[in-house]
Amino acid sequence: MKLFVKFFSKTPGVYESNLTFDNSFNLKKMIVPVWGKTDFPSISNLPKSIFHNIKKSRPTTTPECYISRAFVQSEGVFDFGPLLIGKDANKKEEKEIVSVNSSVFKLLNNGSYPNELEFAFLSSVMEGDPAFKKNIFTISA
Repeated sequence: MKLFVKFFSKTPGVYESNLTFDNSFNLKKMIVPVWGKTDFPSISNLPKSIFHNIKKSRPTTTPECYISRAFVQSEGVFDFGPLLIGKDANKKEEKEIVSVNSSVFKLLNNGSYPNELEFAFLSSVMEGDPAFKKNIFTISA
């Protein structure tokens, strides 16, 4: 006989319990141990696993303070740098421009389950604010 046991939890963890069954043919109770594990899908948020170039802090002198394509740990931000200064924005898809104006981020699944990720820029979901409608950044996989 198959028995379907449904398990649900709102918090991650390992849960254990016993199911106790009475038998009408025998006075002996049957105990079946059961356990379940819950967890949320996750990706690593460690800067060293996401960014290829990491700086502990931003240099204070010019021009070294103009960091390009690096994560600055002391500020907790990724600095793309002055990417389009002096460049034609209409040529942003050309190979020479893409090689200078793009960065690769590595997303590592460190959870117990497969992840399916979807990305969107805040600028694409902000309504009514024209400053966020510039489409400066793009994502490609």
